[in-house]
Amino acid sequence: MSTNATGTRYVKKITAWIACFLICVAVGAVLRSAIIKASQNYNPCNKQDNREVSYDGLRWVQPPEWNCPIINPRNYDGGLMIYFDKIGLEPGNANGKVQRVYVSVWGVRTAVSTMKFHVFYDTRLKVKTNNGQVMKPVRAVEAFTTSSEMVTEGELIFSATSQKDVLLDNASLFTIDFIIPEDAKAGDYYPIGMSYVDGDCFINKANDDVGKLQMTYAFTKGIYNGYLKIMGGEPPIETTVPVRTTVQEQPTTQIQTEAPTTQPQTTAPIVPETTTAGAEETSTAAETSSTAEVTTTAAAKESTSTVVKQSETGKGKTDPSSSGSIKAGDDGTDVDDSTVTIGADEKPANDSKAVIWIIIMAGLVCAGVIGLVVGKRKKDDQ
Repeated sequence: MSTNATGTRYVKKITAWIACFLICVAVGAVLRSAIIKASQNYNPCNKQDNREVSYDGLRWVQPPEWNCPIINPRNYDGGLMIYFDKIGLEPGNANGKVQRVYVSVWGVRTAVSTMKFHVFYDTRLKVKTNNGQVMKPVRAVEAFTTSSEMVTEGELIFSATSQKDVLLDNASLFTIDFIIPEDAKAGDYYPIGMSYVDGDCFINKANDDVGKLQMTYAFTKGIYNGYLKIMGGEPPIETTVPVRTTVQEQPTTQIQTEAPTTQPQTTAPIVPETTTAGAEETSTAAETSSTAEVTTTAAAKESTSTVVKQSETGKGKTDPSSSGSIKAGDDGTDVDDSTVTIGADEKPANDSKAVIWIIIMAGLVCAGVIGLVVGKRKKDDQ
């Protein structure tokens, strides 16, 4: 084999390997760009599939600047909760109106000096500013300097700092005013909640072990998302209740039928929906005895101004001035810890599927290029 042929063969091999390297670099750049874009566009509450979105504690990443072993949130002795209202609104009456949502805290054991939260919501909702603020601070953060901003449509940031540690009361942190869509219909869900983003915090001034443990628990197990829901969409429930009437024979041989003085009524659960039952009773009297049936049709009528408490929530109050709307808490009111109703968990959002598929495709492309290079090398060796 001549020197020129050998040199040409090695040049081809080097060129093939360089081409493979450049392809891998290009695929890596595309993959990195896709990951950054997916991270920037991440909004777990904006699927618009009319389903509740539970908080995903798996997105928590322990800050590397802590420079300590991984902290287990199970070591936290307490039941800290940061939670959003769950509010049901009557169809037709809520459309285009403003509904206030309270974000509250309960059970804080360790005083804090700094907090920062990313809040996400369904972009079918629109935020109405309150005195120029997208999120209005209330009682629990009265001793803090606060700020809020809209990062993009569907994502908000709330921050609060203090020169000294403050033990938070069981009260509301901040409120958000949302405008209900004009085309809202029965069965629509508008999720609202949090998701951990690098830089979020809930910690004391010393950044000590106790503060780190509480912050770890808060962002892994202590946050409960909420929603605004347009009530309705369920079919009516029919129930047949047999009722027997008794007939007494009087001395005058007249027959008198004794019917119940009250109509039977179907009682429905208090939350999340209230059912009103209307009853009709029909009786037919014979000379000696008679039997009647009362057929009760319980139409599943959605209740106006129903608050579905997620946890030990703020005191729900009906606002007479707003048709079909409620205040699920009040500025300056303590949290009423007498009722606990936590909604069913949903599967956490998984927006990384696209990235996984990109990785798989990139691997297949690289494998194909390497296979071509190896095949060509064997052919040249022959």
